[in-house]
Amino acid sequence: MERKGISLHSGKVSTVRLCPGFAGQGRWFEFRKNLVPASVEFAQVSPLCTTLCKDGVRIRTVEHLLSALEGFGVDNCRIQIENVDDEGDDVEVRRLVNLNLLIDSTGK
Repeated sequence: MERKGISLHSGKVSTVRLCPGFAGQGRWFEFRKNLVPASVEFAQVSPLCTTLCKDGVRIRTVEHLLSALEGFGVDNCRIQIENVDDEGDDVEVRRLVNLNLLIDSTGK
């Protein structure tokens, strides 16, 4: 599943692609060949959103997407992010996925 839209806080255009993961892999983000696990171990203090950070790469506003995945029992997922107008190592996952959108796209 893939969704493209404008990021909530930064106003940048992002594309988020959800890909199935293998059993036991968990959920993790992929941005410019960098992998950031969706784990509290990588949480960083930030205002207004949840931010995950690893090796200088920050993934912001992950809470909506991760909550939707948890609600649907998706334990293993690779979340690919492309930010077409950003040159840095900071990306925002906007509210691209909410429960209704996920329901519509999966046919459940």
